[in-house]
Amino acid sequence: MNTAATDLLDYRQYPDNSELGHIPGDRGFPVLGRLPSLLKDYLGTMEDHFHRFGPVSRIRLSHMEGVLLLGPDLLQQVLLDQSRNFSSEMGYARTVGVFYRGGLLVRDFDEHRLHRRIMQSAFRNTTIQGYVPRMNRVLERHIASWDPKQKLFFFSAIKNALLDVASEIFLGMGNLDKKELLRLQQAFVAISEGSMGIINRAVPGTRFDRALKGRRYLGEYLGAMIEERRTGKGDDMFSLMCRERTEEGSFFSNEDVIAHLAFLWFAAHDTTTSALSHIIYYLKSRPLWQQRLYQESLSLGKQELDFADMDRLVQANWVFMESLRLHPSVPMLSRRSIRECELGGHRIPANTLLFMPPAFAHYMDAWWTRPLEFDPGRFSPERAEHKRHAFSYIPFGGGAHKCIGMHFARVNALCFLHLFLLRYHFEAAGSREHLSVLPLPKPTDRLPLRLHPRS
Repeated sequence: MNTAATDLLDYRQYPDNSELGHIPGDRGFPVLGRLPSLLKDYLGTMEDHFHRFGPVSRIRLSHMEGVLLLGPDLLQQVLLDQSRNFSSEMGYARTVGVFYRGGLLVRDFDEHRLHRRIMQSAFRNTTIQGYVPRMNRVLERHIASWDPKQKLFFFSAIKNALLDVASEIFLGMGNLDKKELLRLQQAFVAISEGSMGIINRAVPGTRFDRALKGRRYLGEYLGAMIEERRTGKGDDMFSLMCRERTEEGSFFSNEDVIAHLAFLWFAAHDTTTSALSHIIYYLKSRPLWQQRLYQESLSLGKQELDFADMDRLVQANWVFMESLRLHPSVPMLSRRSIRECELGGHRIPANTLLFMPPAFAHYMDAWWTRPLEFDPGRFSPERAEHKRHAFSYIPFGGGAHKCIGMHFARVNALCFLHLFLLRYHFEAAGSREHLSVLPLPKPTDRLPLRLHPRS
């Protein structure tokens, strides 16, 4: 097959290219490749490749072989994609694309722009402003239910709270009963774990099989409500998307609506769960920063935030940004080349998978002062380290596929922090402190806390 002849019309037909012998690298173990190393020491594996092979190297991750791209210059070239040569759809086709096929992340170019329009109105600042009271209501209900006499496993607790927030705002169905909440949570967890499975076939008992069942459940759950939402007058995101029309005047298909809602629902609560878990992970052992954020919230003189208050929480914004620098919620961005090209002085054949870890750029000495340290002040106007390179800080990606929900995530996180800090100060309630990175960054011990009510 002459893959060099691949063009924009037929690039989806071709298998991934594995003829990469001309690029230096390390394929790792048979079958597993460098995945075990990545799971054990994510940043160390990236640094190993960078020091041995440079910013462009060959790598194998389980059943996928491709090219690892390290550093902001390469990220900028691929994510801006001025030549329309890098497919997001094919980059994720064998991971999250299996379970969220048709979602915004796995659509390319004009099709992506069209479908982004379906949900653009749901993420405008004026729309998010209307979400804030509902966020506050759901978050306050969960926070008030946490018993300070009991050890709180924060990761599990905030995951439930944010799934409830997403259900309220996206579906107009907040305060889900415990059985329903558990079933949905199990479905999303199964999908996340399935995207990292070694066996990517529906073999009973495998992660992949459980993920397919979880995705099927989400599809049935959402699909059963579409016709009712299409004829109703609801102002939740699901209802708005059900009533959205194409340029020809027809409704978007049920499959398209389900694909977008399922992926947004997952992204909105899972990635913010990761962000808030890391914020609390750092604050629990830094009482001075915890006190600074409490005093900042107290100075606003109100129990619940309005949208206009978000920029007034200056230090809380720094903490949010610093936690995402250290632990971006999406640890690996992917694309696939459409035509042969050059990246970092290396020839990249058509149909080659490209793996791009944002965190490596976030830790580079060239752009950050003492990058291993938790230092929110680096985002202050006086230092503004994140502005030294346009792509040295990309927790929400970049280019046409930059996360559509980035402002929603920030507002959601700040609303929670404000409510939580006004009610409690907190400390660690356990000694295990291991953070995993894949498939999504999280504390492996569920982050046990001891809560102390403020007088």
